[in-house]
Amino acid sequence: MSARGRAAGENREAAEVYAFFERYGLDGNPPWMALVLFIRDLLPRLTLLPGPEVAQIQGLVLAALEKRDFSDAALASVVTALAERFRAVMAGHLAAVENKLELERDFSVSLLGAIEEIAPELRSAAAKQEANLVGLDTNARAAVLAGLDKQSLAARLKDLIGTALESAKEESSKLEKKVRSLEQRAKVDPLLTGLNNRRSFDEHIAEAVDRHSKAASPLALLMIDVDRFKAINDTHGHQAGDDVLKVIAKIVQDKAKETGAFAARYGGEELVVLIPGAEAAAETAQALRRAVENYEFLVRQDEGPGQLIRFTVSIGVADLAGNRQTAADLIRDADKAMYMAKNAGRNRVVRYKD
Repeated sequence: MSARGRAAGENREAAEVYAFFERYGLDGNPPWMALVLFIRDLLPRLTLLPGPEVAQIQGLVLAALEKRDFSDAALASVVTALAERFRAVMAGHLAAVENKLELERDFSVSLLGAIEEIAPELRSAAAKQEANLVGLDTNARAAVLAGLDKQSLAARLKDLIGTALESAKEESSKLEKKVRSLEQRAKVDPLLTGLNNRRSFDEHIAEAVDRHSKAASPLALLMIDVDRFKAINDTHGHQAGDDVLKVIAKIVQDKAKETGAFAARYGGEELVVLIPGAEAAAETAQALRRAVENYEFLVRQDEGPGQLIRFTVSIGVADLAGNRQTAADLIRDADKAMYMAKNAGRNRVVRYKD
């Protein structure tokens, strides 16, 4: 865009802002003007605030403007309400971080325990290999000193070496299985057993995007978020919230297997599915949404039958195409589409369009 074009755009934007000020009689009232500019221009850029929360805060200020009370007391009331909103949002983020840190701590402890289990086996295997080498050396020397003819000596040494190699292979195979098991544990989520974790997803999506870009083949990402998950935690407790996540993770994992997709926990109550094929993505997303919507969940209780509750998910879909050429592009637009689904009423699938 030319400098003249940019200037024209800036002038139009400034005119719109001043028209808004005049509409509400704010011209010449710097504190209220600053508040309006804050919720209009800066608030949407705060990454800690989800789209719905930004809209609610903007709505709160607009409702105050409609009252046409621009006194210091009214301003203080609005600022206090905004501060409370921000505190609530930050408290939610802190709780989520604390929960994630707790999960990571438990996961780390579990992983360290597994490593400690393998360590003695590694030491034992090393000791066995050393003993085998010593035995091989001793037996080989004995065979040489036995005065065997060349053919018999060669056969004896071949037999000794073959036995030593077979023993080494057997020990290596056992250790390799243990190490593979440990690697697998490092890739799965500590809460949602069987579902890949964020680290594993980051590695997989980078490889998948590179592979599909080179082959010019379709690749899609589903970003799945549990609707009103905080309300589930607040009403039924965090144990119920964890159980809900496990149920949804199982549904996601099952559907992913049907299409050869890769499913993982992205963070908090967000799950992701990376699918090879654009058409399969739309079908899988709708199948997931319906399966979650129709699931009858019983909240666990100490006594008596559990309470039946239902829950839903909102799903955003983005394809590796057009302006989306990197993993970051794919994640960003799938996330945007997911928030569009939330804003459109939840319990729906929205595909991002450029």
